[in-house]
Formats: sequence, structure tokens, C-alpha cells
Amino acid sequence: MLKGSFSERVLLAVISTLAALSIGLAHTPVKLNQTAIAAGGAIKSLVSLVNGTTNDLAKVQSAYALACITLAHADNQKLLLKEKFTFTLLIDLLYSSAREVSLGAGQALTTFAYNHIPTQKNIVKGGEICYEQFIQFLDSDDQEEQVTQLSR
Repeated sequence: MLKGSFSERVLLAVISTLAALSIGLAHTPVKLNQTAIAAGGAIKSLVSLVNGTTNDLAKVQSAYALACITLAHADNQKLLLKEKFTFTLLIDLLYSSAREVSLGAGQALTTFAYNHIPTQKNIVKGGEICYEQFIQFLDSDDQEEQVTQLSR
């Protein structure tokens, strides 16, 4: 179960729900939902969370939700660019000592990068990512950690 206050758990549940509504099976984008979520102002709110909250888990989950909302959706990708979102903070969180935060950052980065070369180039500009950082999850006995990294 998630640690923290009730309001933190509710926030994380809402963020997770936005991500889940944006993608279907096999990370297939659900464009109708992505469009509706973006129209509701979620991109701006999630970028604010990534940049403003002190809760690292909320930061990486917000980034993952943004990745899902923008996955294969050119209009939403443009909205994200307008918000001046950068990958530097997310790359830093990839090296967090908190395993759940590191895994979440990797999940967000790989989802952002999936089949989108301009985003891959922006991630490279954001900082260095070492393959070794992903090995800890790929070699894990926890199948969920393995799948999280392999499915992107």
C-alpha cells in the first residue's frame, strides 16, 4: 500500500487513472481519451506537479501520465512543448536511491521515447542515461519490474 497522507494517495490514484485512461492494451493510445484529458487542462497541471511537488513518486507518476497522454498524439505533444517540459529532472530521478522512483522515471522516459524520434533527441539533450541503470530492473526477480522496462 502507498505510504503517506490520504491526500497524497488520492493524488497518486488520480494521476495513475489519467495514465490508464490514455492508453489501452499493449500501450495503444486511446486518442479520444487523450484529447479529452488534455482539453481538461491535465497537461499543464501534470507539468506543474513534475516541476513543483517535493514528492518524487508524484513527479515520476505525473511524468508517466504525461507520456501516456502524449503518446502518438501530435496535438498533445505540441501542448507539452508549450509548457516548457524538459527531461532533465526525470533523468535525475532515474538515478534515485528509491527503487520505485527510479523504476517510474525509467517507465516515463521509455514511454516518452517510444516511436518518437524528436522526443528521443530531446531526452538525449536532457542528460546522460546509462544502460546499466536499467539492468537492475531487467535482472530483477520481480517480473513486474522486468516487464515495466521491456514493454516500452
